Amino acid sequence: MSDPFERTDSRVWPRPEVPVGGSWSNDGPDNPCFGCRQHGDPGLRMTFTRIEERLVECRWTPDPMFTGWATVVHGGIQATLLDEIMGATTGVQYTDPDLAIVTLGLDVRFRRPAPMGEELTIRGRLDEIDGTDHHLSAEIVAADGTVCTTATSTWRRLR
Repeated sequence: MSDPFERTDSRVWPRPEVPVGGSWSNDGPDNPCFGCRQHGDPGLRMTFTRIEERLVECRWTPDPMFTGWATVVHGGIQATLLDEIMGATTGVQYTDPDLAIVTLGLDVRFRRPAPMGEELTIRGRLDEIDGTDHHLSAEIVAADGTVCTTATSTWRRLR
């Protein structure tokens, strides 16, 4: 059986070390990732900034296609944003070209409506590394500072 994590596309791996204050996007033209690809539709087109050693942030304004009910970002899109920021947060810890890291579990809590039509801040924090497991937390924050959605997750480094 072939390795499902073998890199055969032009995704930006290995990524050079990203210093605190540095930004990046996974903008290879063949990147299939719905969350971070910069080319093709649909996609979230997330770009990331390393705020602290273990804190990553993304500023993102929802496209109307991501509306759930009325003026609120769809809950599934919010979960994807949170999963993606936590993946970027754990992934930026490594420059290994053979890195394979996957979500083991994701717990999302919807606290307030995430509004359409304004820039949202998505933050991910690496809370703990326990062997090959990485424990993270994340949040979506509205422009007025309201925490809309929170999440925790565990990721596992496979190699």
